[in-house]
Amino acid sequence: MSSDEVIIRLDQHDKNKVNNIVLTCEAQIRLRKQRESFMHPNTAGTMRVGYTAEFAFAKWLGVPFNYRPYDRLSTDVMGYQIKATLLTAGCLIKKITNPAGVYVLGTVNDTYDVVTFRGWMLSNEIEHECYWRTDVPNPAWFVPQSQLWSMNELTATPELAAHNGAF
Repeated sequence: MSSDEVIIRLDQHDKNKVNNIVLTCEAQIRLRKQRESFMHPNTAGTMRVGYTAEFAFAKWLGVPFNYRPYDRLSTDVMGYQIKATLLTAGCLIKKITNPAGVYVLGTVNDTYDVVTFRGWMLSNEIEHECYWRTDVPNPAWFVPQSQLWSMNELTATPELAAHNGAF
């Protein structure tokens, strides 16, 4: 496994788009009276981290990113599942309810204008006993960054290949 990373910088226009997505999501959550988050109820901060990473990943791929209502079985960007954290040394966390797929870890800086994609892993590689933790409020698989595949080895998803005209 390698440590090659991808760093994406977001300008103010990008940050405004993410902010609009967060506001839309907050409004829909209020209407549905739902809560969906790993550690605690959704807040503008927790949603902003996730949407910032998803937006940055779409920007890196050169594909559009728009808000879609939450669907736990759909992918985040072009067939990829994006997991994000504000912790520079944070793990890729996969809940037992998350679908199979290609998972990518992004760390977001505290001003939400730089996202570093640390690596990726397939769900069947994530779901090993050595990564399973029960000492947290919601047990899940926690994969350290050192175990992730390099971003320059990122596998293409069928959605991305179709978008790029490979199929």
